[in-house]
Amino acid sequence: MMSSSALCLPPLLTAHAAVSATSPEEAARLGAEAGHYGAGDLVWQASAEGVAMALVLEPEVSPELCRQMLFVGMVAAADAIGALIPPEVGITWDWPSTLRANDGIVGHVSLEMSETFDGAGAPDWLVLGLRVALHANVGEGAEPGLTPDRTTLYDEGCGEIAAEDLISAWARHLLTWIDTWQQDGFAPVREAWTFRARGREDGEAEIERDGTLYRGRVRGLDDRGGLLLEGDAGSVLLEL
Repeated sequence: MMSSSALCLPPLLTAHAAVSATSPEEAARLGAEAGHYGAGDLVWQASAEGVAMALVLEPEVSPELCRQMLFVGMVAAADAIGALIPPEVGITWDWPSTLRANDGIVGHVSLEMSETFDGAGAPDWLVLGLRVALHANVGEGAEPGLTPDRTTLYDEGCGEIAAEDLISAWARHLLTWIDTWQQDGFAPVREAWTFRARGREDGEAEIERDGTLYRGRVRGLDDRGGLLLEGDAGSVLLEL
């Protein structure tokens, strides 16, 4: 069984293994609410099927700008996964937070922020999470083919990827992208995210919101993480 000592994290981060009955996202949220976890605490969980992790952050910006962290987490995930897989495997995504490998859903990024704020109006904490499927569920009752739109890194020819390598890689790339975001703003994050967005080139992005299906070409993100989509009827902004 993997332990936190197997991880190779940047010095600013501290690893905590989540108990099996609690997801890393929930453990990080509960820990942040209780004051047990603070900025740099990374909660993780690994199994034969996949890996999940959640990092606690303490932002100094408004909730609107905090939303940009979702996309910082995504571009960091692409860099981390890309460093561990063959170059012919394509990592793309659907807005707002679905990760794909060769067009099959392989994971997602999540963002949760506190409902309490500091004196400057910034949330007291954020929890940025990442989940990635490494292997198909081979447990009792699992039937292949029930979810043809989903895949795993192993099924896409990425071989055996150690959970600790993926957790450590995401942590390193995430800190690098957070530093870029702090120094240069959202522009480089937005550019990197748009480059891998499905529907950027072929104009066949499909987004369902409130019972309405939007189709068109992905043009990018606004500063609040909304999706700019250009369809036959013109451009539309889908709010995050």
